[in-house]
Amino acid sequence: MYRGRPQRRSVQRRGPLPAPLACPCPTSQGATRRAAARVVRQSLPLRVTAQETFASLHNRAFRVYLSGQLAAHTGTWMIRIAQDWLVLQLTGSSTAVGATIALQFMPLLVFGLYGGVLADRCAKRHLLLTTQATFGLVGAVLAVLAFTHTVNAWHIYAAALLCGLASAVDNPTRQSFLSDLVDSGDVRNAVSLNIAVFQLSRMLGPAVASALLTTTDSSWGFLGGALLFLGPMRTLTSLGADDAPRSRSPVRSQGCLREGMRCVADRPDLTAVIALSTLTGTFGYAYPVWLSAFAADTFPTGVGLYGMFNTAMAMGALIGALLTSRGGSTRVRELSGHGAVLGLLEAAAAVAPTAWSFTVLITLVGTVSMVFSTRSNAHIQLSTPPHVRGRVLSIYLAGFVGGTSLGCPIIGWITDLHGPRIGLLTSGTVCVLTAAVITCTLAPQCRSSSPWLRLSTRSSPDRR
Repeated sequence: MYRGRPQRRSVQRRGPLPAPLACPCPTSQGATRRAAARVVRQSLPLRVTAQETFASLHNRAFRVYLSGQLAAHTGTWMIRIAQDWLVLQLTGSSTAVGATIALQFMPLLVFGLYGGVLADRCAKRHLLLTTQATFGLVGAVLAVLAFTHTVNAWHIYAAALLCGLASAVDNPTRQSFLSDLVDSGDVRNAVSLNIAVFQLSRMLGPAVASALLTTTDSSWGFLGGALLFLGPMRTLTSLGADDAPRSRSPVRSQGCLREGMRCVADRPDLTAVIALSTLTGTFGYAYPVWLSAFAADTFPTGVGLYGMFNTAMAMGALIGALLTSRGGSTRVRELSGHGAVLGLLEAAAAVAPTAWSFTVLITLVGTVSMVFSTRSNAHIQLSTPPHVRGRVLSIYLAGFVGGTSLGCPIIGWITDLHGPRIGLLTSGTVCVLTAAVITCTLAPQCRSSSPWLRLSTRSSPDRR
């Protein structure tokens, strides 16, 4: 007898469901690979950290260029230390030291925009060869004048002005040249390593210059710095057109500056970063003024202590550059926070009771200042179109670096009137106030109008 379809008994499972079989589709395979990569990264953190920190060094052209920049920056710092100390010896005035720095950075403030136009229009490698040769020639002339004991203060002022004119072209060209050497996914890492090399040279240059100034005189510092510029000229010559392609963006003779300014004006995040960098760089980065004053007046032990101060700050900056090369992300509010911390550390250093506590604090100042400048620079590099990148970088550098030409004489004047501690305290106070104003005014506009503002230092999607 037919009793109908048999009823299916429900079975109650106990325990968790078994894992489903892996689907051979590409999506699940990619997810599996990513999960495996996460496990490997967690199990081998040191290896992955090293790979992330030095990712851009796989590029041969970048390695060659970086080796030349180490020699160039070391020579620059040797000449700069000898120059600042010689001016202080000849004049006995911190204002004169500030005036020398102003002459060195004022051309970047005045002509920096045109330097960015040249960086976009001309072959960057040829421009860099010209500027490096200029720096080496200036150092050689100062060495001859110092060896013959005919050097005067106006000679150093003229040399600083000539170096400033060359820097107005060199700085935007050198910054945008990195984007020609590496892929877009490695730009921020290349920027961080380039700055790390700069800070390494900032440790080597003052140390060697201080040793030469202590044992001999400033003439050997000028000569050694001039000879080191043969290194970057050799490496730039070895780079071919394929290693450093020429920028081919169409730039007209009229309106080319306005195009870069329009790009900044239309972007609240660029406006905020450039404004923050300009004010912080103008007053918070007057290191040569108050470092030399602290070494000569507050803790008067001579040029050896001045070299130690510069080396300590460079060591902190090198740590900051390596930290930023590992990755992370940034917003305008975070950059403002870095600026505020920088100001607080400078204020603490201003009241340091001993030379050793001052050295520790300026090491931290160097670390925070490098995190601030590296992330600001990388923000500009990664968030601007290639055809206006040189001009936008020139605007950024004109404010950040060129602003020092205005801030150093002011801080030097305050230092001469009220002492090094008040001068450094003024620098820190301005940094804190600037960070507060930017956070309350421009940062909210960036958050609402720029959803992409949080920039990751990981590789770009096309590199995955």
